Amino acid sequence: MTKTSIYSLIHCILTGAVVTLSANAVRAQVPSLGEMRELRVSCLESFNAAQSRLDDLREFVSQQANRQRGVAERLSKLEKDAAEDKVRLVNLEQSRADNKTRLDRTATAVERATSSYRTAGKVLPNGEAWVTDGSAALAEMRRLVMASPDNEWRRERTREAEQKFGEAMGGWRAARREFDQAGFDLELRTSPNSFKRLGDQNKAMAGELTTITSQLAIHSKTLSSHRKESDRWAEALQKLNTREQGARTRLADNLVKFHLVDLKFAAWRLGQPADKNDAYAALPDLREQLIMDRPLAGSAREGLEPLLKKYLDNGAPRFPRDGRLSSIQPLMRNDGNEAAFLELLARISLAEARLKFLADLWQQETGEVRKVVQQVNDCENETAKITDDVARVAMDVESLRRFVDGQQQSLAAGLESLELIEKRFASDFDAINRILDDTASRTATLEKRLEK
Repeated sequence: MTKTSIYSLIHCILTGAVVTLSANAVRAQVPSLGEMRELRVSCLESFNAAQSRLDDLREFVSQQANRQRGVAERLSKLEKDAAEDKVRLVNLEQSRADNKTRLDRTATAVERATSSYRTAGKVLPNGEAWVTDGSAALAEMRRLVMASPDNEWRRERTREAEQKFGEAMGGWRAARREFDQAGFDLELRTSPNSFKRLGDQNKAMAGELTTITSQLAIHSKTLSSHRKESDRWAEALQKLNTREQGARTRLADNLVKFHLVDLKFAAWRLGQPADKNDAYAALPDLREQLIMDRPLAGSAREGLEPLLKKYLDNGAPRFPRDGRLSSIQPLMRNDGNEAAFLELLARISLAEARLKFLADLWQQETGEVRKVVQQVNDCENETAKITDDVARVAMDVESLRRFVDGQQQSLAAGLESLELIEKRFASDFDAINRILDDTASRTATLEKRLEK
């Protein structure tokens, strides 16, 4: 082998080595398909992990928000109940004042009715003398009728007098019974002790209403404080929700970027150029899928003569004082007893009018007594009703206090746990951000490798 051959062999060997080294260097600079796939898969796993952690975080914050919302709704109901109780107390105080005024007016009416009743009992006749006189006159008329049985006119007038006088006596007896009963009712139902008892009840109601009003004011103030604490709780949870929404938006942005890079990777694998416009056209609206807005809630009388005159004018027949009976003589036979019969008829008519007059006075007194007795009964019933209403309001206010205390415990527990909630949220939030940082970094790496 000659020297020239040796140099040619060495040149060939060196040339092949340089070509081999250059090819190896070029292959080292070209990204590996396996590495690219592994990088892509790790990005997808990171996205799934971040999505899962965000879903868990949203569920956790939603649970806390539901607790806060339940407390806030119960506080709203308690505030509404407190406002209704306040209106009821104002109405009850007005009813109590009206009841006191009515009670004073009733006491004055009872005094007037009692004085008038007692005066009537002392001054008015009992009517027995009028009944006796009328009955005697009626008996004498019957005797005259029997003495002249053929006198039809006397018989008819006697029958009419008997009927009217009997009705008058019946009304007189009934009015007397009612008058006596009214006196009994007046003594029983309108005694001074009754008014004293009602007055004491009204005074006690005033004190109790004042106490209940003070208690309700305290409970309303406590409710206002609880409302502020509930709002603070809701505000803190809303901040957490806002931060979670921000992380979810960041995840969506990263996923959009990764989708674009993934399209390039797919084009690279197929050996086709990646068209950015085609990628954006094929890009789904990921924000609609991933960013879900779920905001957290947060009573003297008329004179006897005028009234008696009225009855005589209306009910009793009038006869001429000169004894001339020319107007009725054609109706009867003159047997010498006409004047006596007419006198008896006038006596009966007068007794009848007097009895009606007396019965009317008794009925008026009885009516006044019944009226004031009914007023006393109304006052008693109204006082009892107001007392019951006050008791019910007191029970409602006490129930309100217990509920307010219960909500205070719930608020205290919620606010105490708020710090722990924030710590857990911060921890999960940091982990999610690290995942998103890592995902963004891997996406950037994948994009750089695809550009080589």
